[in-house]
Amino acid sequence: MASRHRDRPAHVAIAGGSRGIGAALALALARPGVRLALAARDPGTLEDRATELRQRGAAVRLHPADLALPGAGADWLAGLADPLPPDLVIICLGLFGGRPAPGMAEPEALSRRLIEVNLAGAIALAEAAAAR
Repeated sequence: MASRHRDRPAHVAIAGGSRGIGAALALALARPGVRLALAARDPGTLEDRATELRQRGAAVRLHPADLALPGAGADWLAGLADPLPPDLVIICLGLFGGRPAPGMAEPEALSRRLIEVNLAGAIALAEAAAAR
């Protein structure tokens, strides 16, 4: 049985695809015949990125959402199965809280949010992708 996966995936989902590493990967993958699905928290940044990707010939689908919320990643991926799920799911979501001033501790609330997004959110999304 032939695999639907290719050396160059045709349907890619990128969590955190509007900035940083996720945006760089989206730009590298964008070309005619490729469908890119990007999810990130900032709708404006997503729209800006989509314009660049479409100029390179990719079909782009956007999902402005906080994928660290319970079930959000699984719901996003379920909505992308048309009829097959993406060939590749790239997880680049994350927050950076900045560096506290020398001698100052990072506020506990910020530490908890960083763990919620950067660890728990990424794990939940990876589990949802693996289940497909």
